[in-house]
Amino acid sequence: MNRLITFQSVHQAMKAERVLLQAGVKVKFRPTPRELSVSCGQSMLFDNADEVVIMAAFFTETVTWSNMFAITETEGANKYAKLGSYADYQLARFHSV
Repeated sequence: MNRLITFQSVHQAMKAERVLLQAGVKVKFRPTPRELSVSCGQSMLFDNADEVVIMAAFFTETVTWSNMFAITETEGANKYAKLGSYADYQLARFHSV
């Protein structure tokens, strides 16, 4: 699992879990690293290969999230690179229609 999504509320994290469980997409929920966010204590790990399916499910079910990060491991520690925000993805989706 090499992607992480943070949420603005635990309500949205729980909604995401329900939506993806119904869609059959494998994800893991874990505490949000404090260096990334203090808003919601839950974040979601997933494989980058599932990103399109996850984003489509989130759009269809109106699941909102905060930021998406790529995860790499360096010297035994996770490093996070921000890929974009919820607003970035919504704007890109709007312009592709």
